[in-house]
Amino acid sequence: MRRVGIRDLKNRTTQLLHEEKVLLIQRHGRDVGVYVPLGEIENIPLEVRLKLFQQVTDEIARQGRRRGISEQALVRKFEALKVRKRRGS
Repeated sequence: MRRVGIRDLKNRTTQLLHEEKVLLIQRHGRDVGVYVPLGEIENIPLEVRLKLFQQVTDEIARQGRRRGISEQALVRKFEALKVRKRRGS
């Protein structure tokens, strides 16, 4: 995984994306984003994966509440997705 500042990303986006490496994007030394090429997810450090997972699940819960979807309904939807994925459909 490579750390890259916002300015560097802006100035060298094409070159950085062609390298097909995971990029941890930072602003003033703080993590603000991640670029992950398809097929490179296993190269993200566990602590970054956990942070991303927490942020994504928090956002899913927030959107669910906003739309009036209960946590149980969201869990059922994810379970159905897992079943479909196992079946290959």
